[in-house]
Amino acid sequence: MNNELLKERKKLEAQTGINTDKYLTEKTIKDVSEYLEFCLTFSFTLIIYPIILTLIFFLLSIGMGFLYKSALLAILLFISSLIISILCGSIMGLRIALIRSLTGINGIGKYSFELVTDIYTAIDENRKKEELPSISDIFKLVVYSIILPVINIIINRKVPIIGGFIYWIIENILFNFTKLVTNDMDTIDIKDDSSDKKMDKPSKIVKIINTISLKINDFSVLAIKHILNICSIFNIIFLIIGIVPILLIFSVYK
Repeated sequence: MNNELLKERKKLEAQTGINTDKYLTEKTIKDVSEYLEFCLTFSFTLIIYPIILTLIFFLLSIGMGFLYKSALLAILLFISSLIISILCGSIMGLRIALIRSLTGINGIGKYSFELVTDIYTAIDENRKKEELPSISDIFKLVVYSIILPVINIIINRKVPIIGGFIYWIIENILFNFTKLVTNDMDTIDIKDDSSDKKMDKPSKIVKIINTISLKINDFSVLAIKHILNICSIFNIIFLIIGIVPILLIFSVYK
């Protein structure tokens, strides 16, 4: 855990006085694990498509070699096809892996909002006359003291060897994601207080969280569209680059 995050976590725990240990349960681990599966399969998804395409082109090359009765043709075709199988396969895998990871992070964000609603409602009932922590502080506390420790437990269980590196990536993504979301959250909170003072606090937090959730969902949809477009462009480029030498080889063997 980076120093900035650790300091922020201790500060929030002291300010809010919220005991987050009771949320570190097997149920929470199971719930978060469902979303984290998308992120943990990133490397597998990235590698599997180039391997599959390489095997397909290997078999096709052998078949064309038998058809033309030329071992040299089979070798040349296979070497040329590596451009398509490795580059196009990597782009295909990267596209799917990024979309899955984005879906997983989006799911973790929404699950965090559910915890924020539960915690805020609970402390609102117990602190009738006391000043409540801001929604953004509760959200940060949920991510730093519940979600990240749970993710660390899951990763250590499933990928113990490279778990530290994977956790470091996810921690930095969620840390920056949290800072971005809470900036918007505070702005919406101020607007909400000034526009509807009669609204009770639990209703306000639901309204604020719904607004943020819609923003995150819109961002995810837009990000996925950009990923698909960029990957499609690179796929076409690599496909053309890979097909040219194959056509040249066939023109020689005609």
